[in-house]
Amino acid sequence: MKRVFMKKGIRFKLILSLVLMLVIPGSLIGWLTYFSSSNIFENQMEDSIDESIEIIQQTTNNTL
Repeated sequence: MKRVFMKKGIRFKLILSLVLMLVIPGSLIGWLTYFSSSNIFENQMEDSIDESIEIIQQTTNNTL
């Protein structure tokens, strides 16, 4: 691994380090945001289903 970096110039090393400093935190933020919004969406869907079931139960109880 050291040999690969020894042959490359300072420009390559700087670009590589900059790319890594941008990609790693960006990926982490994207991953956390995705899972956070996924959980929020799932909770909202469960709440909506519960409300729909309540409305259906009330409707059937009123008609019977």
